[in-house]
Amino acid sequence: MIEQLDRLGLYLNQPGPAILCIQCKFALKADGDRVSRHLGERHGISKLARRGLGPFIRTLCLPDPKTLPMRSDGSSPHPHLRIQQGAACRHCGLRLTSLEVLSRHLKEVHPQDIQHSRGRGFPESHWLQDHILDRLSFQAWTVSNIGRSWTVHLYRGQLQGPHTPVTIYQAPEAIQVFAKELFVREQQYLSQQARGSLLQPTGRTTSATDPALITNWMRRTGWEEIFRNTRRDLIVAMAQCPPKENSGPLWLANYKDEALISSQEDEHKLTRMMAALDRLFERSNDTIKHTDISLRRWLRGIYPDRPYKRPFELVVKPSTERRYRQLLKKCLCFWFRLWRLPPTLTRRLCQRTFSKPQRMALETLWDDPAWEQYDSFENVSLLDEEEEEYEEEEEEEEEEEEEEEEEGNNSEDEDPNAHFIQPPPPPPPQDPKADLVLQFCLFMATEDFADGNSKSTMLVYFSATCGLTSPMGADFLRPAQFTSILSSLIYCTRLLIMESVLPRFSHDYIGLLQRPQYGQLDILNDIRKNKMCDGTLSPLGEFISLAAYGQSLRQSGGPTIQFEWSDDGEEVSWDGQQPASASG
Repeated sequence: MIEQLDRLGLYLNQPGPAILCIQCKFALKADGDRVSRHLGERHGISKLARRGLGPFIRTLCLPDPKTLPMRSDGSSPHPHLRIQQGAACRHCGLRLTSLEVLSRHLKEVHPQDIQHSRGRGFPESHWLQDHILDRLSFQAWTVSNIGRSWTVHLYRGQLQGPHTPVTIYQAPEAIQVFAKELFVREQQYLSQQARGSLLQPTGRTTSATDPALITNWMRRTGWEEIFRNTRRDLIVAMAQCPPKENSGPLWLANYKDEALISSQEDEHKLTRMMAALDRLFERSNDTIKHTDISLRRWLRGIYPDRPYKRPFELVVKPSTERRYRQLLKKCLCFWFRLWRLPPTLTRRLCQRTFSKPQRMALETLWDDPAWEQYDSFENVSLLDEEEEEYEEEEEEEEEEEEEEEEEGNNSEDEDPNAHFIQPPPPPPPQDPKADLVLQFCLFMATEDFADGNSKSTMLVYFSATCGLTSPMGADFLRPAQFTSILSSLIYCTRLLIMESVLPRFSHDYIGLLQRPQYGQLDILNDIRKNKMCDGTLSPLGEFISLAAYGQSLRQSGGPTIQFEWSDDGEEVSWDGQQPASASG
């Protein structure tokens, strides 16, 4: 039964008996059928794969994780529990992940201690920081339960600071011994993954063994060939935005007896890139708002000799724009996390290497001195994964409008001639970081195919990773589900190309001049005919072609809603949603 737990991504912890979810990195409550339902609802694991799990869990008589004894402070990090970065009050020991909340605690609870701190072992200044133990690493049995946590030491007792270039954790000795016993079985499981013998999720995905899918959709996308002999769980983990709390290193996957992580310093830099990308989108939106309809018709056209019947428009719903931006943010995070891994691991686990132009583009953005200057306004609102999944459901109606291309709603409430009657506003302040992100996005949008292979480009390969189901990448999306992703990529690519060739205001840091008053269509068509039309050897040309093919397969993609009964036959669920009881 331990082998089944391993296959399902569960870990039976001893001592301190508890069932840990390896992906979620916290202990699960074992009462009733909670563990089995967690795997089905959160990770899409099929009922067949979970058969017999509930009775086995009940025989263990596991306690509530909230009652488990805490490990000792200074312990080695548990490989299957989340590491949180936080701080503690020097006076009462209160532990929090937010310095702002801890500062309020000091002002409200310890004003006298702060006032009389001189001569009691504290520095002579009265800064609140002097009363805080910061840069601490915590772990807890349950998610975000900082009140019942313990401190951990990383890498032979050295605490990890924000600038420590760390990539992997050293597992505790007891865990290493147990991991060696499971090594042979783990290798067997990984080989089954590589051959496609994967756990079959339920609900929204379709098995790669579906004959119709293999001969049509999978043959067109080439996904099975791309991800053969790869660690799909690692690929999916890298294609995520930095955690919302951004409190420490990001765990990606386990490899042999070590954990692969993205260091805290890298995650901080990625978060700042996400903020720069948001500011870049605001500049790009402003450019579109002040571009005439005739030019926007050509921007939306998919043929080199004529414009589209309707102009390119900004999406109307804020939720749609957040979802579109989120996808491009994931693209940046994926490539930089992959690039920061050792090259031997990228070849062995992802079957992917970088061309010389790709390495140069990544290095140019990552190593630029502009990132050494930190500005207080560099904040980014990261979208929760659950919120993102909810918003994806809102956009289904937007995919029906046309078969050639899909990129959101059309809105014509803006007066295209408004700039003729209003004085031009002053240019916005220069933003070197946003300029660097624009330069990198233009490289991805106009990248040439290597040996005629579209998957050699960064944007097209990333789109393939979006076709993997979360969290393990065990299956592939149906055409009807993937066309919404293509819609997002088409929209973002056109928007950023427009900002690159005809910006309303200059981008001085990368030498990009403001658009001229005349000859704008000639400038746009120079890049459009080679990089933005159907049939061109470019990422946008591939997206347009694949979106049209996906639309033609939507009617043959099977039912859009699938139902599944629980093991006891008392509950029914659909599309991975909360089950409904037959008893009412």
